[in-house]
Amino acid sequence: MKKEYRPEFKDYIGWSPHRLETWLTCPRKYFFEYVAKIKIPTPPEFARGIELHKHMRRFFNKEGKPHYKSEESFANAIKFYWKNVRESGKVNGQEIIWTHEKQPFWIQAEMIEILKTVYGFYINQEPPISTEKRFKVIVSDFEDSESAFCLTGKIDEIRRNLTIRDHKSQRGTPKEEKWDDDYQLTIYTLGLAGLVLDDEHLTSKILDGRSFSSLFELATKTDLEIHLMREGRIITAKHRADRHFKELFNTLRDAEERIKHYTKTGNWPTNLECDCGYYREHCKSNAGEDYQLQLFNIPTLLKKRKDELQLKLELPRVRRARKKKKEGIQRKNK
Repeated sequence: MKKEYRPEFKDYIGWSPHRLETWLTCPRKYFFEYVAKIKIPTPPEFARGIELHKHMRRFFNKEGKPHYKSEESFANAIKFYWKNVRESGKVNGQEIIWTHEKQPFWIQAEMIEILKTVYGFYINQEPPISTEKRFKVIVSDFEDSESAFCLTGKIDEIRRNLTIRDHKSQRGTPKEEKWDDDYQLTIYTLGLAGLVLDDEHLTSKILDGRSFSSLFELATKTDLEIHLMREGRIITAKHRADRHFKELFNTLRDAEERIKHYTKTGNWPTNLECDCGYYREHCKSNAGEDYQLQLFNIPTLLKKRKDELQLKLELPRVRRARKKKKEGIQRKNK
């Protein structure tokens, strides 16, 4: 099988699904996160998703059998791991800012209910071949072999018969048609194809003796599954076709050209409909030459936001006392 990627990764932008989504949401937000590399707190709902994904790895033991004997034991085990997150206020080394003092306990109760549903569904499932498998592969442009793109990511589960399964824990069920053209799954199919080409052990488990003439053919034969954790069911997405790869590479080509231009000019436009989260107060509607000045003010802004949120978490009596003290100082200064 011909390898359609190169092993050199330097000088390429590593396009993960999240990075591409951030770019498409707002170029200015992309600048803050990937160019300026500003570290911001992790939203509580992201922390929930991270811990749920981690817990899915613990479902099966090394022999491929369920590690827990009941849904209660599987669900309640999350308390131990979540306690460390709750007490440290961090997940994967990133700070979390809770919006309410009881929020960590609400999320814990929510995760327990989700995991009970997961157990009822997964107890009858075969174990995956690999979980949270990282990939980093350089794939030649579908139409221009002289150019290439670096794709990175982490696949939740790789299963037999060339199948990718992605866990989703958010509220609400997106329309199933959404996944048919989703960039994340397109990137995953190419990432898995690159892994298979580079790992003989993985190849023997996944392909079962089948052979493919190219990386793209292998990617088009990959089955795509979405595991809706709250509902305990699987939905399938359509197989990727040539049009998916063309659309992805056209999007990446356009993005890299624009990024070069914005880096040169320093003018990173913003999407007025973008919710920039912790950058909201900092991100003005008109991007211009003042972006460097804005960048220097980011740490001050984050401290201000942190102080404001911390104040909301305090008891009303303490808040009144602090407010009264502050007003007293202001009157004294006058």
